[in-house]
Amino acid sequence: MQENAAVEPRRSRAESKEATRKALLYAGLLELIEHGLDTPSLDRICARAGFTRGAFYVHFKDRDDFMVEVTDWVLSGVLDRMVGVAVGGDLETALGRFTAFVVQRDLPLVGSVPVATHRVLESIARSDKLKQRFAELMRGAASRLAGLVANGRVRRDLEPGQTASLLIAIGIGALSLADTGVSMGEAELKEGILRLLEP
Repeated sequence: MQENAAVEPRRSRAESKEATRKALLYAGLLELIEHGLDTPSLDRICARAGFTRGAFYVHFKDRDDFMVEVTDWVLSGVLDRMVGVAVGGDLETALGRFTAFVVQRDLPLVGSVPVATHRVLESIARSDKLKQRFAELMRGAASRLAGLVANGRVRRDLEPGQTASLLIAIGIGALSLADTGVSMGEAELKEGILRLLEP
């Protein structure tokens, strides 16, 4: 008796729609990384994603709206990964995971493709909507880190919320420096942060 060939389950309409949106965002991110904020055209983005402009307009109002969504998407992913890998356990172990992410740049959205932090910061600087969103994300990330800092062996004169914000700033700064070819080793970065925090 012949066995039936395995058939992949069909995606629901909502799943297909979300997959199309993610493919367009991913294509837009790669175009942003490679060519900057102004160069990528809708035709290039759609061709790279394998969809038509019609599919594009189902999800986004225009190119400007799309680039805001791309930047928000990657920024959310990077901050979530940068903070998420740090939360849990003791401060020293968490900082080890934090600095490993910052140095290795193993990003949740694009894997080993460098995000070109300066491109993302340029997008934020040119959009009031992204400035507000960035501030929201920073506050949320700092809040998540603050509990870890408060429970760790750090100087008593450090306010946890401010210290958490500074840790995120150090992470973003290290990512930005890497874009220029200047990088720090994981151990060097971790030890430097610990020396700033320890009593």
